[in-house]
Amino acid sequence: MAITLNSRAMKKLFLTILLMIPIIIYSQTPVPPGPVSGTWDLASSPYIVNGDIYIEPGSTLTIEPGVKVRFTGWYKFIVDGALMAIGVEADSILFTADDTTNRWYGIRIIDNISTVVMDYCIIEYGITDMGQPNFPENAGGGICIYNSPLASITISNSLIQHNQAYYGGGIQCDNANPTFDNCKIVHNTCVGRGGGIQFWSNCQPVLTNSLLAYNYSYLQGGGLTCDMQCSLLMENNTIIHNSAEVEGGGIAIYMGGSLIAKNNVFAYNSARWGGGIAVKSVFLGNSLEFSDNTIVYNNVTQLGDGGGLYCYSNNTPSFESDIFYFNTKDGSPSPNQVHLEQDAVPSFEYCDIEYSYWGFSGIGGGVNFSGVYENCIDEDPLFADALNGDFSLSWSNYPQPDATRSQCIDAGWPGFLPEPDGTCNDIGALLFYQQLDVPIALDAMVISPTIFLAQWNSAYGALGYQLDVALDPDFEDIVYENIQIEDDTNYLIENATQPNYYYRVRSYNTALTSVNSNVIQVIIVSIPDFSNKLQVYSYSGQLHINASEKMSFPGQIRVYNASGKLIMQQFFNGQNNTIQLEASHQILIVKVLLNGKIYHRKLFAY
Repeated sequence: MAITLNSRAMKKLFLTILLMIPIIIYSQTPVPPGPVSGTWDLASSPYIVNGDIYIEPGSTLTIEPGVKVRFTGWYKFIVDGALMAIGVEADSILFTADDTTNRWYGIRIIDNISTVVMDYCIIEYGITDMGQPNFPENAGGGICIYNSPLASITISNSLIQHNQAYYGGGIQCDNANPTFDNCKIVHNTCVGRGGGIQFWSNCQPVLTNSLLAYNYSYLQGGGLTCDMQCSLLMENNTIIHNSAEVEGGGIAIYMGGSLIAKNNVFAYNSARWGGGIAVKSVFLGNSLEFSDNTIVYNNVTQLGDGGGLYCYSNNTPSFESDIFYFNTKDGSPSPNQVHLEQDAVPSFEYCDIEYSYWGFSGIGGGVNFSGVYENCIDEDPLFADALNGDFSLSWSNYPQPDATRSQCIDAGWPGFLPEPDGTCNDIGALLFYQQLDVPIALDAMVISPTIFLAQWNSAYGALGYQLDVALDPDFEDIVYENIQIEDDTNYLIENATQPNYYYRVRSYNTALTSVNSNVIQVIIVSIPDFSNKLQVYSYSGQLHINASEKMSFPGQIRVYNASGKLIMQQFFNGQNNTIQLEASHQILIVKVLLNGKIYHRKLFAY
């Protein structure tokens, strides 16, 4: 039975729907000051925080993907317990100010012994007490991690942006051991040290696969600082377009900080001293190890020094397979890639350094340089596209060993493990991947009972091929092994005496040899004798081969120059065949073979 509504009922239903719409659209959850725990789900988002909130020791707060947490004022999120804020790539968790002109106080992980996991989170528009002289109140605009050495803290796939603090504009860490992976730390500022991050004291942090960009410090370490006996491992990061008014536009290491830096790019950073890196550690026993880094296009002001590196007295950092190139002073090309104060004695091995060590400035540079400088080069790295941030090495005409090949390729520290492509270590952070395809062996062309032509397709990255011929498919009874063939994809096997053969092929270039191709079986059959049935003559720059009758088996034409070098070979099985000759060859010797025998030999002069 159909149900109908009168006009009055229709109006009432319509008004009810309209009243429900704002409730659905503007659903939100106010969060009063005090402890928080349990689960914050997407259905109740956004969570509007109206005062300082905290996770108590022993409690856990779980935040679901897509949840938005907005702070209505300068309030703290104190994490003393466990926090599981795990978003997904398509739906991050957002921590932000409800009004960006009235910022919040950031996430404060203080005295924590629990687990903190933040994955696919956005932390933005936090600010600390800029007038407070002491930690931790003035540190870590976005995230402050303080006095939590027993906590398990992992922050990954997250964006930390537009935060501000006196120390550690984006992140500050003191006496804790967090791990940061695949994070973007951008557009953060500080007054003291560490525009993006400050690692202050007694930390063993790990920073990998992350971007630090457009961060600013009024004093030191535009991208980050490592201070006070911190031991930092940083690998596969990009530190770019950061700035500091005083020292270390990209990074600064101070007061006994230790560092292992691998495969990082430091580019387009700026400061007065040490546009890319400033090292000012004065404690004995500190270790500063740089390997496979690209330190380029950094800048110092006219009154400063060390476009790539500024190394203060009594420091002994080591550099292996690093690039120092195109670093500038006041925006102009300069030999000032590295500046060394008195008793600064770094070591450089297998590096690419513009102007070599003669360009080192400072009391410890030039003729006074007493550090290690071995197996280094001074060559344009030939980046793929530096203007657009691609600092991988290039080789336009790969695999031809010509001027398009970066001299940094395969020139790095030989003691390192092979590159992912299996070749020797490259200099710099981003390698040139040398791809070498495996050729595919094709069916052979049997020419006679004693001759066959082994064939294969061309393989990308190959300069030549290696051919094996055997009497068995397992290649235990090898007839020919490792025949070297350049610039060709076939090879003529003569003097074959067995009814069956097998062959396989490998590609190779200056650095690599591929695995074996597939195996091809060759079955030899007999052919009739075509003796005295051929005529060979030339006319108007062409070579003509005529047969008195159509042959059932292909013959072979070979053309040599006057010095006896084979310059052309072609097969035919028709009655007539024509070859266009090259006029540059003044004297040609033509041989025609059938059934493994030479039936015609003729000399042509042009």
